[in-house]
Amino acid sequence: MVRDNVSLYYREGTSDKEYHVQLVRMPADLFVVNFQYGRRNSTLTEGSKTTTPVPYDQAKTIYDRLVREKKEKGYREGQNSTPYEGTENAGQQSGLLPQLLNFIDEATVFELIEDPGWIMQEKKDGRRLMLQSSAGGVKGSNRKGLIVAFPSPIAQAATALGVDFVLDGEAVDDIHFAFDAPAINGESLRNLGFVERHQCLSVFLQSGKPEAIQIVPLWATAQEKREEFHRLRSNRAEGVVFKRANAPYVSGRPNSGGDHLKFKFTADATCFVRRLNTKRSVALGVEGAGGKIVIRRDVTIPPNHDIPNEGELVKVRYLYAYRGGSLYQPVYLGSREGEGCLGADNITLLKYKRGREEDEA
Repeated sequence: MVRDNVSLYYREGTSDKEYHVQLVRMPADLFVVNFQYGRRNSTLTEGSKTTTPVPYDQAKTIYDRLVREKKEKGYREGQNSTPYEGTENAGQQSGLLPQLLNFIDEATVFELIEDPGWIMQEKKDGRRLMLQSSAGGVKGSNRKGLIVAFPSPIAQAATALGVDFVLDGEAVDDIHFAFDAPAINGESLRNLGFVERHQCLSVFLQSGKPEAIQIVPLWATAQEKREEFHRLRSNRAEGVVFKRANAPYVSGRPNSGGDHLKFKFTADATCFVRRLNTKRSVALGVEGAGGKIVIRRDVTIPPNHDIPNEGELVKVRYLYAYRGGSLYQPVYLGSREGEGCLGADNITLLKYKRGREEDEA
């Protein structure tokens, strides 16, 4: 049961964000503090400020401090926003665990493109969301199997379909992009091959045509896979997923390999070290003819690399950059000292995130 909750909003320039906090009663009269945040009317990132339930006084102190910190940053109450489902039960176990994927390198990608036994789909740039509809209502869960809040338009579309189902996909803003269907019409499809499940999913969604639930298409022939791979990469998509055509749906992640694999489109950047941290990480910056920006996210220096000096040029691999000055999923590749002047405008050459700007907790 939710003891206290608040919805906060922030708008300035191009920033339009929301932040929700709940003080939730758990068994044994203990409490947790959960939160959801993100760009307004988008799918929210969820989390908890309490790793385990704590007594009320301790939880209330955490709750009040979090709300106070957000208000000090300019967040305010009382503005309307897209309602979200599942906030009261956020953080509880759903009983659903998705099928997780292992990474592959680019050489393997091109092997699978030519292999007729493997199907390719786009990896959407959203939040993993398993969507379950039953007589008890609609609930969403994340990759850990925990119940999460999600936009009401998705819940309304799921209810309107009028049958029990479990869909696996990613939520982007107010749309659930379904790429697999472990169950439809109350019947488990887990033992069917992926292509058969996808065909069932296609027929199911075509019959109801829900705007807030859309299917992620698949590409089967080598020519289709080649063309779509290059199109997605040029359009700054997040990546692609390969699935064995006859593979069943198995929850969890294999130790290595498996029948479901993913590849993310990354880019490399030359940065300068602007500060050494106390642990094995450094703060970065990027500069060029376009000016200079500070990278808000630090990068860890792996044990097989020496810690660079302040001001030194280094090479970093990342998924994409945000206009506000951050690299997402940066990986340190090594020093570029001694290579001389690079002569490139590193700021304008960054691979920027497509669409939405970054939202932070």
